[in-house]
Amino acid sequence: MKHLAYSYRKKSGEEIPHYKYMIVVPEEERKKVNWRDGEELEFEANGDVLVLKPKSKKKQPRQQTKTT
Repeated sequence: MKHLAYSYRKKSGEEIPHYKYMIVVPEEERKKVNWRDGEELEFEANGDVLVLKPKSKKKQPRQQTKTT
């Protein structure tokens, strides 16, 4: 589904729309790949195929604890 995300007006007065697109993944397929509701995905175009995968989370550096 195509939804208007926002629009802005150029200095010339021209209004520029920006859209976002929504896809529906059947629940049984989502469960097979362990995706959670609302999980952010990365996209990779390969010819006429679009690959979706969970967005990788950057590892946070471990905090050192002080010992006395």
